[in-house]
Amino acid sequence: MFEGFDKLDLSDTEVSGGSILEAGINHLTCTEAEVNPAASNPSNMVLLCKFAVEGGGEIRNYFNIHNSNEQAERIGKEQLKRFLIAADHPTPDKPGDVSSLKGLKVTVDLQLGKPRKDTGQQYLEIKRWFKYMDEGAKSSNPPASSKGDSTSDFEEDKIPF
Repeated sequence: MFEGFDKLDLSDTEVSGGSILEAGINHLTCTEAEVNPAASNPSNMVLLCKFAVEGGGEIRNYFNIHNSNEQAERIGKEQLKRFLIAADHPTPDKPGDVSSLKGLKVTVDLQLGKPRKDTGQQYLEIKRWFKYMDEGAKSSNPPASSKGDSTSDFEEDKIPF
């Protein structure tokens, strides 16, 4: 029986060797794929893919595959097709059975996304898809800090007009 957080005893709890994901190039394997109603609107449908990260960890990606907002649906389908092409899916135009995504391997660029409106927190997101173990995969520059304390390594270009 739970007696309250103040009585919680973790002295017998062992910590597993999980790792914290880091921004930059990561190698992923799709471990789960399922289509679900969107939490915000059950008439919208999302494809949830869970990816195991080489070296430890997991990340999820949601693809809008049916959405009342046409732009959200278009972006979701474009992202899905980029994933399928990068993963060498045999039929990226018509992927067929959702289980065909399980086991697909890709290399991705993980970067912090925009701060959430409700909490202000930022989470790693997949920004670019590459073929698995692509030696040409390059990490994009992380966005400048939203706190305004970021410094830049380059000077702003002067435009002559």
